Amino acid sequence: MRREGRTTRGRSALRLVDVAERAGVSLATASRALSGSDGVSEVLAEHVREVAAEMGYIANPHARTLAGGTTSVAGLLVYEIGDPYFSEIASGVVRVATEHGWSVQISHTEREPSAEVTQIRLMRAHRVGAILVAGSGYVEPAMEADAARELAQARRRVDDSRLEMMRAYAETEQCRRQFLLAYLGEDLPEPCGRCDTCWAGTAAERAADDTAAPWSTGTTVRHPEFGEGTVMGYEGEDRVTVLFEAYGYRTLSLDAVAENGLLTPG
Repeated sequence: MRREGRTTRGRSALRLVDVAERAGVSLATASRALSGSDGVSEVLAEHVREVAAEMGYIANPHARTLAGGTTSVAGLLVYEIGDPYFSEIASGVVRVATEHGWSVQISHTEREPSAEVTQIRLMRAHRVGAILVAGSGYVEPAMEADAARELAQARRRVDDSRLEMMRAYAETEQCRRQFLLAYLGEDLPEPCGRCDTCWAGTAAERAADDTAAPWSTGTTVRHPEFGEGTVMGYEGEDRVTVLFEAYGYRTLSLDAVAENGLLTPG
């Protein structure tokens, strides 16, 4: 398959790598400092946050979802939002979430138990960081079992996706810095020239191959079954690797994609 008509993606004025360089820290340290993760002293984290604020950098929540598996959004599922009982619950959840810098996605099932599993699946697809279920007081064991399975599968899918990312990073022949930045939602136009794949020459070869690619690395695309994802790179001449928000890594045949129109701009 000949890869033509490459779609370019507009670059934002500021990137995480720019903040890291200005702050004098590594990309990983900057990412942890801005996300509030462990492993960075409070003094250093505050320094990175101050630099980011001075530069006007705003983190990309979509990229954070891809990298971390979840967002700072809590999913609240109630049976009837118009019921004063559930409205009071929702009000309390929103208040506590706001105090901790989270937002809340509220869904209701209109007192239809079978809709609960469907709503949980939708919340999984949006990678919410927590799911709260406020029941109506009656119990249906079969429905509860289905909901529990959905939640367990969501956890496994996130873990599997992270393992796949580690595998892909270890096996990639493209510039490792480009690969990692793309995973974090950042764009590095050229190979860094400092990692092992750049020294070995494979990164330059891959970069040359990708100039004719239908989508540039980091482009957001949509698949009819897997939903929205981000192009992570290419394997050889005939396969593209995409990180889908709800399904993790998938390597797709470019011929199949072209013949069936499987990927469209996100």
